Amino acid sequence: MLGAPAKHCGKNSASPWGGDAAADPRLRHSSYRSDLGLSRLGILVEIKYVRSAAEFKHIEKQVIEDSVAYLRERTHLQKIVVFICDASSSMQEHDVTTAVLLDLEHVIDVVIVSRPSHLPPPGTDRRCGRRPERRSGGRRR
Repeated sequence: MLGAPAKHCGKNSASPWGGDAAADPRLRHSSYRSDLGLSRLGILVEIKYVRSAAEFKHIEKQVIEDSVAYLRERTHLQKIVVFICDASSSMQEHDVTTAVLLDLEHVIDVVIVSRPSHLPPPGTDRRCGRRPERRSGGRRR
């Protein structure tokens, strides 16, 4: 812990660590916005959430594409840290994704945090690991 509570780092706000939301560089028809910028450290933090093992390849492509847009216009934010929250607990994908992303010139670290395997996936009934049944129709009296 860095010793201070986390703050929302919006476009016009700053954290004690120099965090700010990076401006929106335009690349062709798209606008890109980093998740978190640490200006004093010159680091962009890209945050991703993975719901299934199949999404890791998509995340790799997104980060590759986004890194080109983020770093194209910047002078002070030239390093990227990728933080991935893996709700699927797909540990078998972590090494490959980490290696692919660390091969990018400006990516200095990749952090992947998995949902503990003993916890049920999001959206399931905690008591038995099944998806909750949807009730149809009117009110219960």
